[in-house]
Amino acid sequence: MNRWTERGDGEFTRTLRDGRKAKVFEQALLIRAAVDEQMVDDLFFTTRHAMELIDMWEAGEEPLTFHPIDKHWLTDAIGRYTRKSGPITLIVSMALCGSWKFDREAWRCFDTAEAARRHADERFP
Repeated sequence: MNRWTERGDGEFTRTLRDGRKAKVFEQALLIRAAVDEQMVDDLFFTTRHAMELIDMWEAGEEPLTFHPIDKHWLTDAIGRYTRKSGPITLIVSMALCGSWKFDREAWRCFDTAEAARRHADERFP
């Protein structure tokens, strides 16, 4: 488990042996995990359990099932992306500084619109 890193935002990440990126994060009071563009179907109560299970899966000791994360985003004339998630509308737009922002977590900056949309998709299915 010592290969996991956390940047101070509560999201733990690690690069797997095959180059894919694994991450563990909080979503609606539970812990979720993702590997690249797929969400792990399991829900976790602790980040430690999620990280241990990913480590065991990578070693071939534990099976995991996944589902794709991709959601359908709409874009408008000014390059802003929107998507409905239940009763709320998620918005990804470019900030004045040139970075991309996700309206539900305005303190985070993303290099690309794709990275911001992926982050939103993982947290708001």
